[in-house]
Formats: sequence, structure tokens, C-alpha cells
Amino acid sequence: KFVKPGAFCIHSEGGSEQLNFAGFQNEDGSIVLNIINNGDETECKILWKDRMAIRKLKKHSITTLKWNNPVSKI
Repeated sequence: KFVKPGAFCIHSEGGSEQLNFAGFQNEDGSIVLNIINNGDETECKILWKDRMAIRKLKKHSITTLKWNNPVSKI
């Protein structure tokens, strides 16, 4: 739905034993981050360039974040 055909995996780092994630860039330049929370409810800090978001993740959940218009393609 969010990661389109032709998208490629982009470098991302961090996580924990409880959190797994993968980042992708679509051909239109949009960025998608999939976060899998394998444990209890927790907060997750997402840093992108000079911005930060704090997201509460429900226990045993999958969360998808999408940036439609990043500054440039990676």
C-alpha cells in the first residue's frame, strides 16, 4: 500500500530488541518507514535530518510512517 513497486530499501539504524524497522524510498521520492513493535506499548523517537518525531507504539503492532515530499532523493 505504501511501499510501491520499484521502491528500494534505504539505510536506517537504531532499534532495540523490541523494535524492528525498515526504510524505503519510492520512485516518486517519498520515504516510508515500517516499525514493528514486538513487545509492550512504548515510545519511539524518529530522527530525520533536522527533525524529530516521538511516536507512541501500541503493543505488538506495525506502524507505517510516510513522508510525501522529502527534500531530495537519497
